[in-house]
Amino acid sequence: MRLHRLHIGCGNHIKKGFVNIDFFNENADLKAQAHKLPFKQRSATRIESYQLIEHLGYINCIYALSEWYFVLKKGGKLIIETPDVDKSFKKYLASTSDQDKIRMLLWIYGNELPGYYHKFCFSKKILRQLLKSIGFKKIKFKPQTTYRQYPGLRVECVKDKKDCAIFEVLAVLRKKFLKKGLVVIDDLKILEIEDKFDHLKKEASPKTIFKEFSSDPEMMNEIFSEFKKNKLI
Repeated sequence: MRLHRLHIGCGNHIKKGFVNIDFFNENADLKAQAHKLPFKQRSATRIESYQLIEHLGYINCIYALSEWYFVLKKGGKLIIETPDVDKSFKKYLASTSDQDKIRMLLWIYGNELPGYYHKFCFSKKILRQLLKSIGFKKIKFKPQTTYRQYPGLRVECVKDKKDCAIFEVLAVLRKKFLKKGLVVIDDLKILEIEDKFDHLKKEASPKTIFKEFSSDPEMMNEIFSEFKKNKLI
């Protein structure tokens, strides 16, 4: 199987040696949404995404990061850069001129053009927790390389080579739920499902699956099927 390096949300910044992906920009090698990539499981060695996740919204970001986890091979690396909401608001409050305040608000909220407005900006703590919940390990924050004039986050992490079985199964289930219409991107129901997934991470058992998902038989059956197939129960 051919392995890829992916640059997701590339805009006009085309990276050599990568498949450059964007949903809005015609210069991209591939038009695709961040949570719906046309790549097989474990088919990418590296994924980079700069100034994208703030455009997705928190709930959509869960499914985008899950998709990236699905596509990455074991040991594969993810790099993300995004505005730092904590430092950005501190800089806004410390600004003494209206123009500086406007620049910071545009950095935080984006602008009104399609694909340019921001739905959710992350703090270091929230981003770390979200990456951890998807299954990423060795999460490290480093100095940003883009838009250095503004407060930003750069995080590098990996898909663990060993401790990834249940996270891969959950990534597959998210894809199935979306495809079958059991969830809709940006639906708050997704947050409830993620809370239930957290319980499965702690105790993967038929009893836990039934307790958490008996109110939705179709979803419960999908979970039973994937967990049995992957010998998690």
